[in-house]
Amino acid sequence: MYLEGTNITGIAANQKSFWFYTSQFITILLAAILLYAGINKIIDPSALIENLSSLFKFLNENLLIIIAVILPLIEIGLGILLLASQYNTKVKRYRRKVNLTVAILFGVFLAYSIYGYAMGMSDD
Repeated sequence: MYLEGTNITGIAANQKSFWFYTSQFITILLAAILLYAGINKIIDPSALIENLSSLFKFLNENLLIIIAVILPLIEIGLGILLLASQYNTKVKRYRRKVNLTVAILFGVFLAYSIYGYAMGMSDD
């Protein structure tokens, strides 16, 4: 039985376009957040190094510098990959892997924020 206004899977065409545009908006928003955060960390890495050194006193300063160099590059790379996975056909097949990597990164940031709050850091 075929209902008017629905496609073969039974989802209304306007409902499908709503979820399509919502996912597009969320992807662009997450990519913008990653790009903004990565660029800010490249411009001023001292804030990140100071934040990491105050929480992880056991880490060597050289390791903190390496983290402060690599983390912004990862954020910028994932932001670019998020955008590319939406619009570039060669990267589209890796969309799930990119989304999973971004979810893991945000999960690590969430765990870091919770750990920082538990250790008494209530600012940045």
